[in-house]
Amino acid sequence: MSIQDLAAFAEIIASLGVVISLVYVARQIRQTNTLSRSAAHQAISAQVSETTNAIATSPELIDTLAKVHIHGLVLDQATEKERIALAYLYTSVLNMLFFMYQQWQEGILSEKEVTEWLKNAPLLRAPYLNSLWPLACQAYPRYFKGWVEDRYNLDPPSENFQNPGKRN
Repeated sequence: MSIQDLAAFAEIIASLGVVISLVYVARQIRQTNTLSRSAAHQAISAQVSETTNAIATSPELIDTLAKVHIHGLVLDQATEKERIALAYLYTSVLNMLFFMYQQWQEGILSEKEVTEWLKNAPLLRAPYLNSLWPLACQAYPRYFKGWVEDRYNLDPPSENFQNPGKRN
């Protein structure tokens, strides 16, 4: 066996090593993606459970949500107590929606997965959200606001909107 034969053999062995390394790295990436997707689903599931539990254990909140869903309650019609309860509830739901949106943008969740999570989210389809949106959207970046407004057919705040709770 000549030196050229040994060099060729070594090159084949090195190439096999590279292929095996690439297969290993691809497997690790796939496993990491699966773990990230699982963690995202777990976080969403925990948030949904917390929100559902908060609603289920509060007769006052159930009454308020009945007004939202059955009677079409909007911000201007709500009592101060209802506004506070719904503000906290909508903050929780919108934060969860923002989390899902970020996970989707980062490729951790697919658009189908986000849609599946949100298909049973009646709070996002209630007229109350449209009346609350000019205030609530202040907490989120522009790209997310546009996505929510398009997805849920919400009116963006008017250009002359003044947040009544904002200090100068």
